[in-house]
Amino acid sequence: MVRPTRSSRPGDEDADWPPFLPHREIDLLIERLESGASDDPGDGYRLLTLVAKEAQRLRTMVLRLSTAKLSEAEREARSIIAEALGQADAMRAAALSVLDARLDEADQVLAVMRDSFRTELRSAELGQLAADREEAR
Repeated sequence: MVRPTRSSRPGDEDADWPPFLPHREIDLLIERLESGASDDPGDGYRLLTLVAKEAQRLRTMVLRLSTAKLSEAEREARSIIAEALGQADAMRAAALSVLDARLDEADQVLAVMRDSFRTELRSAELGQLAADREEAR
C-alpha cells in the first residue's frame, strides 16, 4: 500500500490521513489495482482522477499559503522600513541640533578671536605710538 502509516494499531489507519483527503476511496482503488481483482480500466481512471483533484487542491493551498506568507513578509518589511526611517529622522534631528550648537560655539570662538586680534593690533599700535613718543623726546 502507498499511504503513510504512523500507527501500528488496527483501526487507527484513518488517523494517519488528513480528514479532507478521500483516503478510503483511494485505498480501495489501490488495493483493487494491486490485487489485480479489477479488470475495469475505470478503476485506474477514478484513482488518477482522485489523485489529480487532490494534487490540484494541494497546489491551490500551497499557492494560497505562499501568497499569505509573502503578504505578511511585505507588511513586516514595510514596518521595519518605517521604523528605520523614524529612527533615521530622530538621528538626523539630533545631529542637526548638535551641529547647530557647535556652529553657535564656533561663531562665539570666532568673535573672541576677532576681539583678540583687534586688541593685539591696538596694543601694537599703542606700542608703536609709545615708541614714537620716546623717540620724539
